[in-house]
Amino acid sequence: MQITSKEKTLISDTLTAEEICNQKYKYYASNASDQEVRDLFSDLVKQEDQHVQMLNDALNGNFDIEAAQERSGDFRQKSKKQSGKSNIKMTDKKADMEIAKTSMSAKNTEDVEGLDDRQILQDALMTVKHLSGNYDISILEAANNEVFQTLEQIQHDKHLHKQEIFQLMNQKGWYSINPAQS
Repeated sequence: MQITSKEKTLISDTLTAEEICNQKYKYYASNASDQEVRDLFSDLVKQEDQHVQMLNDALNGNFDIEAAQERSGDFRQKSKKQSGKSNIKMTDKKADMEIAKTSMSAKNTEDVEGLDDRQILQDALMTVKHLSGNYDISILEAANNEVFQTLEQIQHDKHLHKQEIFQLMNQKGWYSINPAQS
């Protein structure tokens, strides 16, 4: 089945968002102070490069879902290993996550200069949540099964990215969660 004009528009819009995300992650990988933060973004950049390639391929009607799943498999294995080690830090205080106005409106690397590592991770968390929502809409609008699978694959990766970012923030005490009141 050929891709529809709506799918082409959705893929193009998503590709633009992925490219912005990738620019940010590259900037964060080279400008974060903390080595763990730099390493996380270096890994995420590799995934984002693959997402950009998958979306470009989809625009051209080239779908290789199995190859895409293999490429993202390394990241998934790493994510599973790290998630197994994670101890979520809980606090009785309200979450102290302050969102910088700068990161809320960041659209390119000039908008994110001067952020500290905590703000970098907060911006990345907001970015991946936003992208995941965009993918959700695009997936629901997809008529072509190959487009559906490609977008679903990338969205799944976004969920893993979110978890990696959250776990690092939580580990560093930058994103505390409150236990449920009984």
